[in-house]
Amino acid sequence: MDEVGGLISPTLGNCLIEDPIDVLSHRPACSTIASTLAETADTFATRLREENSQAVSLYEVTRTGGPQVINPAGRFLLEENLAALQRAEESLIRAFIPHRRLHNRLSYLLRLPDEIIVRIVLTYIHGVLRFPGNDGINPVNWYDRPFVDLKQRLAVTQLCSQWREICHHARIIWSDIDMMWPSTAIEAFATRAGKMSLSLNFQFNDLNGSFPNGYHDAVLEVGEKFVANNMYRVRQLVIGLCLLDHEVDFPAFWNHFKYLSAPKLQKLEISGTSSLDEDALLNLFSHEAPALKSIHLRGCPIRNFDLAPFQALTSLNIDLSPSAPELHLSQLPLLLSRSPGVVELTLFGDVAFSDVNLMILQPIFTLRECTSLTLIGFFADHINFILSSISFPALQDLALKSRSRLSVEETPTTCLHPSLPFAIKDSCRRAEGVSFWLEEGRINLEIEYSAGSGEDHLFKLEESFRGLPQAKMKPAVIQLLTKPRLILDIEPAFLYVSSSDELPEDLYLKGVWTAFLSAYPSVERISIDGTVPVGPFVAVLNNPNILCPSLNNITIETEDPLQDGTRRAITRMLRNRRRRGVSIETVQISEIDPDSDME
Repeated sequence: MDEVGGLISPTLGNCLIEDPIDVLSHRPACSTIASTLAETADTFATRLREENSQAVSLYEVTRTGGPQVINPAGRFLLEENLAALQRAEESLIRAFIPHRRLHNRLSYLLRLPDEIIVRIVLTYIHGVLRFPGNDGINPVNWYDRPFVDLKQRLAVTQLCSQWREICHHARIIWSDIDMMWPSTAIEAFATRAGKMSLSLNFQFNDLNGSFPNGYHDAVLEVGEKFVANNMYRVRQLVIGLCLLDHEVDFPAFWNHFKYLSAPKLQKLEISGTSSLDEDALLNLFSHEAPALKSIHLRGCPIRNFDLAPFQALTSLNIDLSPSAPELHLSQLPLLLSRSPGVVELTLFGDVAFSDVNLMILQPIFTLRECTSLTLIGFFADHINFILSSISFPALQDLALKSRSRLSVEETPTTCLHPSLPFAIKDSCRRAEGVSFWLEEGRINLEIEYSAGSGEDHLFKLEESFRGLPQAKMKPAVIQLLTKPRLILDIEPAFLYVSSSDELPEDLYLKGVWTAFLSAYPSVERISIDGTVPVGPFVAVLNNPNILCPSLNNITIETEDPLQDGTRRAITRMLRNRRRRGVSIETVQISEIDPDSDME
């Protein structure tokens, strides 16, 4: 397709890119004229290409077939005709460039402001190219990936001459550099970025051993020199190691520039670098990174890391495992206290932490600005220790993912504990509903609420009880289902219970349902779906000791049709509750396809 609406043909496109023509002096015509000119030129160009192709084929035959195919005079005449055809095609292309550009200018896409076109290009670069192999079909070749990425980045900036000019002058497009590219491309991007700060990305991913020997060392050598010369303008530095071996001398590379000042650095991300020594982050950037707002560390030794010099820090994401030397959980509050301005805090833990039976403390310090907290991969009692030792008065969103284990008293531990921040408990108290997802070995809890700003926020808890003795699983499930009422002081009007796995039947016995429904007397609506057995639930509601007196609506969505006996039990339950003066107005029953996302 020719260059219309931002698409170019290989032939015309090459000419447009290599030999641009200034069309400012050309007065725009109407789209009809431009379209007619385009059709005419396309017809001529098609005919010329056909003639050219035939001439080239004939010429190849004469060139390889010897003198018996055609005499020298005929060959000379054929070469002259071929040259004439090529000159005619080039002339047509040059003559048509102004009209083609005119047609492009009339397209809706190129009428957009330059800023929007640049945003489209950046969206493609950051939203598509950042996720190689996301089609789920083609495997990622990590050796070819940087070169394919570079090719696609250049291609998306050259859809047509006008588009190319806009992208060429948009320095932000060229400021994002993959350090796995060839050194010439790295330097070219840095030059085009002008005075724009740079984002540098080192991603060493070679789990398949597909890279040539010495490749990564060569990349480090180029990167070492480039970073040393440009650290003063680096905005974002991302380093990731995912290799089969550790022959790459990364510590030497890191030590070469870790003390360089970074006046413009806003984001630092380091992962998979367990080969670093325990002082790798000591005196980082000589404490001269005043703009550093975000730090993401995974597998780095952080015991000696001092956050105090980075007072602009607002986002902190630390994976505490693996870490050598080991950071004891009791040391974590002191580490975090050095960064009081953090707004978003994410910590990934490890159930292999040696800390056991940590005492619940009064808050040691306060993170006054923190509004979002995520704690993943800890034992429940570890999370309770963290939440008891640090105060979060402004917290709006809390996500916890933990594993239950037995306490000293031989009872299952849970994150539904008095140590939960008061700000979360106060917000949950005003929530209208609570949602539970029961899966094999774990329960998910979600409570949505509105903060003072009117925006929606979440308290999410995923708690695993896989490691508990069989006899302790039922008490663990009961406390996870009932403690939101006790700890959060919540009186929800709506309960949602879902299960997608075949769980042990004793987890759905009448005793569990009785404890669950007894905890929420204010509930008005209950929704059940998935593989949750309905019979015990209906039996509990039919109990003479009335539960959920305000309940007036039940929704049941099952994967299997309800048995006739269950339907008759529902009818009896409705009749009996009506007789007792606590009637349920509606019961909706439907079936869902377990293999479909559509209900």
